[in-house]
Amino acid sequence: MSQKPSGYVLKAMFGSDELIGFYAEEAFERDMARAKTLQEVVRAAVLFAKAYHGEQAAYDAVSPYGGEDIEVLSEETLALSKVDRLSKHPACSGIDRLCLCKELYAQMGQMGVALRETRGFIQEYETKARIAAGYISAPFRREVEHYEKAAAYAEAVALQEVEAIHQEGAVLRFKAETGLKRLERKWLGLYKWFVPEKYLTQRTALEGQLQAAAGMEAVTPEDVKQKICPASYERAIENMASPPRLLGEPIFSAKALYTVMNRFKEEIVSPEMKEDYLKICAITGRCPISIPEPGNAPLEKLSIRATVKRLERLPNGREHAAPQPMILTEGKHEPGF
Repeated sequence: MSQKPSGYVLKAMFGSDELIGFYAEEAFERDMARAKTLQEVVRAAVLFAKAYHGEQAAYDAVSPYGGEDIEVLSEETLALSKVDRLSKHPACSGIDRLCLCKELYAQMGQMGVALRETRGFIQEYETKARIAAGYISAPFRREVEHYEKAAAYAEAVALQEVEAIHQEGAVLRFKAETGLKRLERKWLGLYKWFVPEKYLTQRTALEGQLQAAAGMEAVTPEDVKQKICPASYERAIENMASPPRLLGEPIFSAKALYTVMNRFKEEIVSPEMKEDYLKICAITGRCPISIPEPGNAPLEKLSIRATVKRLERLPNGREHAAPQPMILTEGKHEPGF
């Protein structure tokens, strides 16, 4: 999918084939040529981002392809795309990128640019840090326990149904095999010669019962869940809510929760992620939270119940100077700014 509409489409719609962003780029170069200070250089980038984003959004609203032929980038992303260009301006000589980015973010905030990506990164990183440290809210823990119990009950019902179907298949197989043996012995084997039509009809019916029995004996729990769905299993799954989500990830059990906590711990202490977090905090003026270091007690031994009880006994439900519990659910973010 193209990120920009073609000149042919633009010519047909507007009578001009200048690509989206052409005028924003022209204005940016003029502003850069006139800029004398760091603040003016940075302001040129922010104005460019707002203009370029506006051109993209305007086309997206009237695109004959329903906006599928363009990717509307955020103002924040567009401003950041100019950092290399800004750093080469004479007014930025001797200024390191950290100071440049600080000024850029300061002006973006002053000029009404939404800083969702930066804030989202900080919020997700800090949320993972708190989760890795064991700060799981009691309501979320109860959701996990409730879902796990409901899923276990539904699984047990499915297994019971499978066992019942297997037993029914075994009974049907015994009856069919017994019927075939009786049919073959009937009248010392002469029955099939004197009344062949009746013999073949009975044999076909009994062989059909054998096939049905084999099918019943081959039924699996997945068949019960996806194809057969008896009333007892349907009632069991009606009591199952959707699995709770942690940063958009479904958590099906306490074991799965521990696995996610361990993975988050590995992510936040990785040198690359930690460095990115500290740099973005410095740029935005955010005070970084303390990050759990490797070598702490293994999370596999962590008891959610014990952790929650310990937290509930402390003032205000948390330890002093410790990160507060913060759980992100899909599509929702707790305010961190």
